[in-house]
Amino acid sequence: MRFSLVTVFVADPDELRDWYTEWLALTVTSETSRFVQLADQSGRPCVAFHRGAPVGHPGQVQLHFEVDDVDLEYERLQNEGLIFDEPPTDKPWGWRVAAVRDPAGHIVELVTPLE
Repeated sequence: MRFSLVTVFVADPDELRDWYTEWLALTVTSETSRFVQLADQSGRPCVAFHRGAPVGHPGQVQLHFEVDDVDLEYERLQNEGLIFDEPPTDKPWGWRVAAVRDPAGHIVELVTPLE
């Protein structure tokens, strides 16, 4: 058995599709009027957004994307206009993390494992 995909219910899947493809360079692998599935740079689907009742507290949904160098990604995205909630910070669980919220309010963390 292997993990396949997380589907998150949201009010506007199109808005999230646009945000994740613009800022995180995810690609659309499947789409309908109510659903969009996105893949990471490897081409493997990683997250989907489905039109429906969003979770009551969107900040309780966290999506983590591993990058080679979180500091470089943070600087690049910030220079392009993305506003982060938290700059790169070393966490006690062994990741360096920069945090931002997507348009629905979910926490999106760019992470690099600490060596």
